[in-house]
Order: sequence, then C-alpha cells, then structure tokens
Amino acid sequence: MPNKWPLVSKLHFSAKMPNLYVFIHPECSCSIATLSELDKLKTRVLNQVHLHVVILKYKTEMNSNLQVQEAQRVVGKDNVFFDEAHLEAKLFGAETSGQTYLFDEAGNLIFNGGITISRAHEGDNLGSQSIDYWIKNRVSILKKSEVFGCSLTETESQSFINFN
Repeated sequence: MPNKWPLVSKLHFSAKMPNLYVFIHPECSCSIATLSELDKLKTRVLNQVHLHVVILKYKTEMNSNLQVQEAQRVVGKDNVFFDEAHLEAKLFGAETSGQTYLFDEAGNLIFNGGITISRAHEGDNLGSQSIDYWIKNRVSILKKSEVFGCSLTETESQSFINFN
C-alpha cells in the first residue's frame, strides 16, 4: 500500500482538493452497504472532496448492474472507473471490496480502510467519521480501519475481513 499517490496510476487525481477512492467487487453484497455509506459521507463533505469508485472486472461476473448503477448514482458516471486488469487495485494494494483511500492534494495518504460497520451493514463507523473529520479539520483521528467485504484478489467472491 502506497503512502503517496502512485504516479503511474491511470485514475484521475485532483491537486485542488482531497481525493477519495473506493474499490469494490461488483458481485459483493457488501458493496451496496459501502456505496450507501459513501453516499451519506458525500452529503457531509459535498464539494470538499473528489469522490471516485473503482470497480474491478472479473471474467466470472454474472450480474453487476446493481452495484454499477449505485456507484454511478453516488459519485456520477464520470467518477466510476472499471479496473479490468486489476492494475489499479494492485498499485493501491486494495485487497478487499470496500477498501477506501483518502489522499490530500499533495498526494499523501491520509486514510486507508473501510467505511462500513461490518459485512453488508450500514451505520455509524470510525472509517467514515475519520474521513469526514479530516476533510473538515485537516487532522487525522484514525489512519486505518477494518475493511469488511469480499476478496478483490480472487475471481470469485470470497468473504473475509482485512485488518491491514
């Protein structure tokens, strides 16, 4: 996991405001809870952060329309990136659906973790609170949190919790 923005990344980076990236598995049921929490966070930090969702593509995908549509609704169609070869996930070290990264305008990693309270559950959580607090105050209260979701490194959804 990088401590700075990976310069070889193809993802859009803004030097004008913080950047928040959420990596999701398109078949993980936890992705909907993550996107719901991202939507709530968006209302608190509107116009103060660039929001992006990175959706990994898999050959075994059956029906990812719900997650894709929800991601596009939450962050806008232009801010959803499809990581077909999983190169971005590897660059960032994203291993679990729901993995969220916050970078400041200079490309420094501020937060790495999840924004749900548990697998497929919405609710107040330390990840979202930490991101919200940093964006408003520029002070970190938590730099890492647990990520609850399916593996991004497997071709099929496999449940596990990442405590990186």
